[in-house]
Amino acid sequence: MAAKQDSGLFLWLVSFVFSLLAAFSLALISPDYARHMSASEAQKIESMLGINTLLKINDIAGSMYRSTMDDIDIGAISKSLEQADDEQAGEETKKRFFNMKGVARWIKVRTEAFLDLTYWFFRRITLFVIWMPLWIPMLFIAMMHGYWDREIKKTNFGYTSPVRNQAARRGMRFITMLVMLFFVVPVALDPIIFPFCMMGATILTGTALGNVQKRI
Repeated sequence: MAAKQDSGLFLWLVSFVFSLLAAFSLALISPDYARHMSASEAQKIESMLGINTLLKINDIAGSMYRSTMDDIDIGAISKSLEQADDEQAGEETKKRFFNMKGVARWIKVRTEAFLDLTYWFFRRITLFVIWMPLWIPMLFIAMMHGYWDREIKKTNFGYTSPVRNQAARRGMRFITMLVMLFFVVPVALDPIIFPFCMMGATILTGTALGNVQKRI
């Protein structure tokens, strides 16, 4: 019961922090800043993984971006607001819409920032996914190691530590939260950060499985 409560609290916390950071980025980050940081991150990817990998990442992220945005005509919103003041007739209507152009300019800037941040988000998703072919075999090996470590402890009366098990599970939750936040944090990240997180999750998974309490 306590484990379910902890899991529910963790999911709520991750969702809250993720939403808060995403809302902060969408509300305050300028399009120029987003493009500059995105370009800086692209340079880091190129220097570490090569130009071919960067082009492949950009191509996949671009496909995800286009498939998501194809049915959304965001530009029409700001364009209609820009034209609203000119299309209105009469003094009363003009007073009502006197600030519409200012609102339209704000929406246009936020729309550009949203589009730039969305592409940046998809590129980070792609950067994470390209490490999967390396991570999945490592995770499987760690799980098998943890399983057999526990089985050996059954035969020689070895000690399975509940403290290590709990610490490893909490560490996995912390890494999960970090990875989710890395998708939306508005600063240029080094691409090596995702493999480090995967490596930490792999080690903690083996530790957690190797210290699951034995049943008599």
